[in-house]
Amino acid sequence: MKKNFPNIFLIFALIGFFNIIYAEELTTINQSLKEDFKTTTTIEKKEFTLTDDQLEKLKNKVGSSIYSEYDKTIPIYLIKKDQQTIGYALEHTVKGKWGPIHYLLVVSPQGKILNIHILSYEEKRGQPIAKPRFISQFIAKSINNSIRLKKDIQGITGATISSRGITDGVRKLLTVFEEFRKL
Repeated sequence: MKKNFPNIFLIFALIGFFNIIYAEELTTINQSLKEDFKTTTTIEKKEFTLTDDQLEKLKNKVGSSIYSEYDKTIPIYLIKKDQQTIGYALEHTVKGKWGPIHYLLVVSPQGKILNIHILSYEEKRGQPIAKPRFISQFIAKSINNSIRLKKDIQGITGATISSRGITDGVRKLLTVFEEFRKL
């Protein structure tokens, strides 16, 4: 008598297929910056590569793990109007439970958070991290705030890994921004 066991390879293929279904691009960098800076005339992209010393300083100051594949070089966009920089946007990727979360942190020239745009993710339960209810907690914070999950940032129930990834990532980017401003 032949037993009817499901093909294990078929099960893994279906799991992979369903993970792909949840991969979603929400917006682009240009769309996000146009939304935040309606009067912008130019956007200048720079690549800020951290030295090993800066990475070590970042790791010590931020107190969370550094993912070298995402943290070594940070794209920074200078938003200019009439030759004057009116804002900055830092592009970053953090690890979520199901895959990478790609986002854009928009800050004022003084380093206050103006907005966060989740560009894309592969999260099933972490989708609320892209909603205003979560994002609004970061607005107007700066390097002078702790920006810690369960302290001044409330995570999304059932999406702790995604919430922590964005929270830790924002704290990292504010520290990177301070290094960038020293140049």
